[in-house]
Amino acid sequence: GDVSADGNILLQAQGVGSITLGGTTVSATGNISLNSATAITQNNNISTQGSGKTIDLLADSNILMDQGTLTSTTNGNIRYQAGNNVTVAELTAGSGTVAIIATGSINDINGDTAVDITAQNLILTAGSAIADKDNHLETTVVNLSTKSGSGSTFITESDGATITALSLTVERVKSDGSLEVAKPSSSQEDIASGGALVLQTTNGAITTIATSGDILAAGNILIKAQGATNDITLGGTVISTGGNISLDSADAINQNANITASGTGKTIDLLAGGNIV
Repeated sequence: GDVSADGNILLQAQGVGSITLGGTTVSATGNISLNSATAITQNNNISTQGSGKTIDLLADSNILMDQGTLTSTTNGNIRYQAGNNVTVAELTAGSGTVAIIATGSINDINGDTAVDITAQNLILTAGSAIADKDNHLETTVVNLSTKSGSGSTFITESDGATITALSLTVERVKSDGSLEVAKPSSSQEDIASGGALVLQTTNGAITTIATSGDILAAGNILIKAQGATNDITLGGTVISTGGNISLDSADAINQNANITASGTGKTIDLLAGGNIV
């Protein structure tokens, strides 16, 4: 049940059809597009082997990756877009960008031990929540922007991350094997959460960029940089409209922008192993 091609690949289920991948899907030199009128269930790996080639998944309902499945490119962009939820196992894009867009939630699959997303840049956009307090989305990225509309956001980053404006495009394969002229794209800045927001590193600094790296949440905010020499450097504002704010840095906190907890009686707590400047 494997699908392989030297060039571009399109798998498309129209009407009320869905796509279920039991075999691998591999392009040696082209791009890959999956387009489903309902769900995409990914039970095996998807990969593009050509440098800079992209992977594009579009589903009207859910995109569900099974335990242990991998989507990978050779420094090409990856874009998953679902009309409901996206459940992630493992995406790796090298120096490329990953974008996940879900009308519902973006979830980490239960019970996995792998880093969920590895890329240069990561855009996450969910109408509801991003991950869960008991099952964070694990990332290894350089730059990050996330938005969860009505729910909370929970991210654990392996090393350091910079919050800034990001964008990507991917190729979309047409029914004749050629590529759409209008490329699917995603652009986003800041980190915003409709509930609580937790962004922590296991061993890395956290940096936010002025005007494009603000941190905004309706609920509580925790920004935590772990690892002996790792700082938190705020170029963008940090605002909670209804919760408390905690910044916890293994080394210094460099505050170059405002921190505001606007809810009545809500508190702000900064803890640094080094200086607070």
